Amino acid sequence: MWEFYSGKVILITGGSRFLGTTLVYRIKRRQWLPEEYANKMSDPTLITVINADIMKTDLSIDAEIVGSLSSSINILQSLPRISEVIVGATERVARMFLGFDNLERFVYLSTAYANSHIWQEEIATTTRGEWAQVHSSGSSQEFQRHDFPWPYAYAKHLSERVMHCMFSDQGFNLPMSILCTAFMATTALSTSVWARIATWSSNPENDTTIDEVPVDVVVDRLLLHTVKRTSGPVHAVSGELARSTVGEIWRNAMRFRRIMWEPRLIWTNSDWHSPDLHLVARLEGCHNLTLRRHQIR
Repeated sequence: MWEFYSGKVILITGGSRFLGTTLVYRIKRRQWLPEEYANKMSDPTLITVINADIMKTDLSIDAEIVGSLSSSINILQSLPRISEVIVGATERVARMFLGFDNLERFVYLSTAYANSHIWQEEIATTTRGEWAQVHSSGSSQEFQRHDFPWPYAYAKHLSERVMHCMFSDQGFNLPMSILCTAFMATTALSTSVWARIATWSSNPENDTTIDEVPVDVVVDRLLLHTVKRTSGPVHAVSGELARSTVGEIWRNAMRFRRIMWEPRLIWTNSDWHSPDLHLVARLEGCHNLTLRRHQIR
């Protein structure tokens, strides 16, 4: 796998964030970066300037692999604001990258839970028509039809479909992978005495499982699928073989808790928007979930 990256120029947006930093470190540690870029990354200065020309479609940097990892994670923003930051920005950046003459691979980082809660999806409008609705009115029929946990999840959901349209409708002969990652909220620093959380399970601590994937595993999946020219969604979730129960995760989290009391979990079958739930549970909507994806991808 590493021979594929030898001498390649890789452009990563969002490289200073959590996953992007791990990806850069993973590649650099294997010493497969071009020497010019490796030396600049090893420079102790905080800011590294790389010569580029913004007047040219490829920025004059001849990137062969692009990883679009940058995204807002503000789940409290309204749909009109967050859609422009996520969908609009992703579309513009991808269109610029597709002008690169030497581009071989394109990877877009998404979130697995953007589509996890939709049991049966029936799209009445085209993707472009739906994006036009959001752009003009701040909402869409699809967004109103489904109970998305937040506008952020719908924006990621729509951005995936916009990416598919850009690569399929316009006939780009280029592998485009969408890496869908799971997420997990921490409770080790919560000052609450109790936390009321919604669930459908009668025995959630033992029957309910959580997707928890180490970041280096996610990065390795990204690197491998890029080499294999995988197209379409790749779900970077734990899968059926590596799941942990809620009880196990909770007990492990409490081991690192520095506050003297341990919050007591109270399970309820209330709606996930119910004001009776703990603030964190209402804010995150679908925290502590398992995503049942096919084991192959």
